[in-house]
Amino acid sequence: MKETLVIKLGGMLLNNNTIIHRFFEILYNYYQSMYQNILIIHGGESWINYNYNNTYFSNTKDSTSNIVCYNTKISNMMKLDILSGTINKNIILHAKKNHFNTVGLCLTDGNDIILNSSHINYENVVYSDSCSLIRYLFSRKILPVISPIGITKDNILISIDSDVAAMLLAISLKAKLIILTDINGILDGKGNEIKVMTQSLSHQLISSGIITHGMVVKVNTAIQVSKVLHQSVNIASLINFIQLKKIFSKDIIGTLVCTNK
Repeated sequence: MKETLVIKLGGMLLNNNTIIHRFFEILYNYYQSMYQNILIIHGGESWINYNYNNTYFSNTKDSTSNIVCYNTKISNMMKLDILSGTINKNIILHAKKNHFNTVGLCLTDGNDIILNSSHINYENVVYSDSCSLIRYLFSRKILPVISPIGITKDNILISIDSDVAAMLLAISLKAKLIILTDINGILDGKGNEIKVMTQSLSHQLISSGIITHGMVVKVNTAIQVSKVLHQSVNIASLINFIQLKKIFSKDIIGTLVCTNK
């Protein structure tokens, strides 16, 4: 039986049209031969930081616009526009160039995933049993490209960490999750790639400061997917085209994240 695959696209490589185009070119060769359904969830914080010369930002609520988003040098509303507009549509452009029938969505479109509050975690999210909108698109052979934007149950518009959004989608769809970024895998602090990351090892490396910043979220969300679905998650490079071909053939590349046996 063919799997459903959720692919998280992130990192500075979203700024490189050649790499994004090549990614979809490779992906199309495996579409429906290895996987029945594919869904893309993308980030964009690094892209926005690079293009708008911002520094690292944190979540805040803008009381005037009722937006929970990132506090940056550009407005919160502009950030939401870039994530769901420029970045989302640029990814769709390259998907279409490579023969995909595709549509752009936000995380909560169709009520397949319901956010009970703006403080997102695994426990306070409601998953639809049917995932009717996404599954309808799958049935029509349409590739959903989803931005990390959502509306909470009390109608607050929020920007969600894209790794968290990828976790929610994978769990909701009971899908295989691959996290693609601008690194080959998780490093051990000495420049060596870690082949297998377990929950106990992740605790050690996070507490010792070897795993930091955005990689902490990637590892924690991958561990959560592994715990709930009883399957491993790959964290690998978007730029290594040889590895991409292997990962879509279900080979193990990059870092394999799994719970302790």
